[in-house]
Amino acid sequence: MKYFRFFLFTLFFVLFHLLVISPLIFLSWITRGEDALYKAYRLFWRATFFIFGIRFQIEGKENIPRPPFLICPNHQSYIDGPFFISHFPYPIKAMIKESIFKIPWVGQALKIANFIKVKRAHPFKASIAYKEAEELLRKGKVLLIFPEGTRTRDGHLGKFKEGACRLAERAGVPILPAVFLNSRELLPRGKWVPGSGRVRVKFLTALPPKGNAKELCAELKEVIKNALAQD
Repeated sequence: MKYFRFFLFTLFFVLFHLLVISPLIFLSWITRGEDALYKAYRLFWRATFFIFGIRFQIEGKENIPRPPFLICPNHQSYIDGPFFISHFPYPIKAMIKESIFKIPWVGQALKIANFIKVKRAHPFKASIAYKEAEELLRKGKVLLIFPEGTRTRDGHLGKFKEGACRLAERAGVPILPAVFLNSRELLPRGKWVPGSGRVRVKFLTALPPKGNAKELCAELKEVIKNALAQD
């Protein structure tokens, strides 16, 4: 059944991008607008999760502040990022690794939508990416950054990078911690076909941009670690 779902997804991916995304990319290049393209991808990911039988149980919606702010979740699987496009109440931007921009259609759509390309092994380009991110926050946007930088290998939290906390301080915006409690069970690292089931997502109390980045980063990791331990 899982591989039949994957076949349906592959067919849906190709048809949706040929019939819907291709015309919208062309239209967006002309109008310099991104709203229609974002709404199309919101629909795409909702349909994708439906095909794979993935549902979400969302807790702590009352903790979501008004934009601008940073979202900083733990990172368990490839399910995590698309969740925010399909289910988060505000449109988001995100810092995304360079390889994702090479996917046909997806890369062009990400550029149009002003998602930020990050080349992890290139410090100078990374600094430019953070300047772009700060500019988006100052324009009132919501920005998603996974502070671990990559998906967990063993289910445990990885080392948190301080870039997101420095960014929150410079832009003067709060950080919304978020916790994925079991997305790794449906799609662990190294697997490409997700299983079906319910993913629990919890939004925690937003952290104000006070103190230094190192202290803020330590506090962020602690609240996420505690939320995982309480489950």
